[in-house]
Amino acid sequence: MNTATATATARKVKTPKWASDLGLDFSAYRPQVITVNREVAMALLALNTSNRQLSRTNVNTMVRQIEGGKYNTRTSNAIGISTEGALTDGQHRLNAIVETGVTMDLIIVTGCDKMAVLIPNAKPRSFSEYLRQHEISYATILAPMVKTLWMVDGPGARSADGKFQPSWDYGRSMNHITDAEFLDYLAANPIFQDYAKLGSALYSRIGKGLPARFLGAFCYFVDHHTDENGKRDREEFFDRLADGVGLEKGSPILAMRDVLAKRMEDGSDKFAVMQGKFIKAWNAYREGKKVTTLKFNPGGHHPDEMPAVK
Repeated sequence: MNTATATATARKVKTPKWASDLGLDFSAYRPQVITVNREVAMALLALNTSNRQLSRTNVNTMVRQIEGGKYNTRTSNAIGISTEGALTDGQHRLNAIVETGVTMDLIIVTGCDKMAVLIPNAKPRSFSEYLRQHEISYATILAPMVKTLWMVDGPGARSADGKFQPSWDYGRSMNHITDAEFLDYLAANPIFQDYAKLGSALYSRIGKGLPARFLGAFCYFVDHHTDENGKRDREEFFDRLADGVGLEKGSPILAMRDVLAKRMEDGSDKFAVMQGKFIKAWNAYREGKKVTTLKFNPGGHHPDEMPAVK
């Protein structure tokens, strides 16, 4: 027996009785489907001696999914236990089971190498990759557009007391929202796909100065959250933004055309600046105000607040 094998063998621990009763053997590298209730989850968590720090955000997300009947256990992601009897993967799922009291069947792999957690695993699929995998058109536009609409039209646009408070501020984190939740939101609103197509068309028409995801989300918001003239005004706004026909000095559309031209020329303005200027141009157009220069500063000591779409 070589030194490495001897060291590994020496580190193995005896499988405790509760685990043996479930059919687990910590010394054997073996995947099994085990029914995990609150008591089993607590016993497994007692093995959590050297894992990474627990993320309450991840646990809360899983609790929300479990309680909503949205948590999918038919996955290749397993609960891991090393030959030393330490939990290597699954602490967030197990904590969620403890908190909800829901019993579920999970894959548990025993005999894991505890150092394997340091080896990079396969890159997780992005939301857009998932949509492409399911052959959904305009997936690369639709995926970020759905996330934008989540904040201006969906659950993210509602305050704790239920008030409608849409936010175009891309600085707000959505890391606690799962792709499954975004997918449910898209499934409930299939019309989003039409606006992703519209966003793609407008992106080409106005000179590619603003991303298609924003243009699609903006059009949906205007069509569904402004007054009865919103859609008509939106169509006229983009027509003139594209061709410049009949625009005179002081037209906010003309001012926005200048911004887009400069963006195409030197790429100076970042997206947040472009978005702020665009919304200000739209609002001025809707209010009949004259504008010659569009300014928006989202940074610094006195940043401008992202305007609401009128």
